[in-house]
Amino acid sequence: MPAKWLPADPADIGLIVSLFDEGIGVRGIADRFGISPRPIERIILESGRKLRDRSEQQFARMARASAAERKALTSAANIAKRGLPNSDETLRRMAAAQCRKVGPLEAKAKQCLEEIGIDCEEQFPIGKYNCDLLCTLGNRHVALEIWGGGWHFYGEHRRRFPERTEYILSSGYSIVFLVICNGFRWNDIARKNLVANMYEIGRLPAIRREYRMIWGDSEHVTIGGLDDIELALVKPTVNRRDPATGRYVSIPR
Repeated sequence: MPAKWLPADPADIGLIVSLFDEGIGVRGIADRFGISPRPIERIILESGRKLRDRSEQQFARMARASAAERKALTSAANIAKRGLPNSDETLRRMAAAQCRKVGPLEAKAKQCLEEIGIDCEEQFPIGKYNCDLLCTLGNRHVALEIWGGGWHFYGEHRRRFPERTEYILSSGYSIVFLVICNGFRWNDIARKNLVANMYEIGRLPAIRREYRMIWGDSEHVTIGGLDDIELALVKPTVNRRDPATGRYVSIPR
């Protein structure tokens, strides 16, 4: 068995450990001494330190980099990633790690439901997506989404809606969308609408999964399933000019 490698200068053992502590990886240290990484790993372990995995090494590398170096590394990573879709596994991990701050409307809805005994879990991961609140009614689970901005009906949010909704329904959850924007308000009527629809879903047969689009404090609720997801985005009212006043008013379609 060949003798284990030791640096010619014993002081270099301390240098190797010091370089590792500064965030330089095993391979980078090995390259400096012109040897394979294995002896460097042994010296690090014998010093009582734990070897870093790939992720930990990236953090160590970024920690010792200057601001300019970090910017360059991040830019290069973004360029390399641009145009490549995330895998389902990556999206699941991102969803599980999601910790976005809960907004005021979500907090109000959560308080409203918990006051009547419905448990709610914030930012619950459902596969590769997160729902604002996961509500538990007996043995049923309902994903609650609070739409507090008109952007949900446009652009990327609009494009992703059918696929996202189908995914959650197919995962065994019913979905409630509560629209609090574009003239649909959060008030006592909206709270009653939310509670009433939650109770109705709770009474559905266990195998039935559906979505409900609750239009704030109005009397309108759009109900559907996997076969008519697009219908959920059709606003139940339109704005028309009142000939008597000249003002625009919201009326049913």
